[in-house]
Amino acid sequence: MLHLRLRLSVKALAALIGTSRGTIYRALDEIRPLLSQAAGGGSGEGELHPLQQAFIEQDAFQCGYCTPGQIVSGVGCIREGHTGSRAEIREWMSGNLCRCGCYVKIVNAVAQTGRRGGS
Repeated sequence: MLHLRLRLSVKALAALIGTSRGTIYRALDEIRPLLSQAAGGGSGEGELHPLQQAFIEQDAFQCGYCTPGQIVSGVGCIREGHTGSRAEIREWMSGNLCRCGCYVKIVNAVAQTGRRGGS
């Protein structure tokens, strides 16, 4: 999405992925409307989907590389009702790889959103 919708070059994406967390947060501020629309939530006017907010609250990403896929899969996991336990969340999210190893925080964010009724 960053490449196709925002027309960021592969070089710019590589630089973004290799940057500090502060830069990732600033970059996410820039693309928040597009991420919100892609996740199927929010107004597209800067409003976050509940899972996106939970990712921020739980500090569920480091480099940001896997975040879009994790959020889209997490929304599906919640919508399909697979948040009964942490083991169930892990099973349904198992196809998403996080090179930073934020799995515990990602599961926490999905569980939090499921408990709050976000979808």
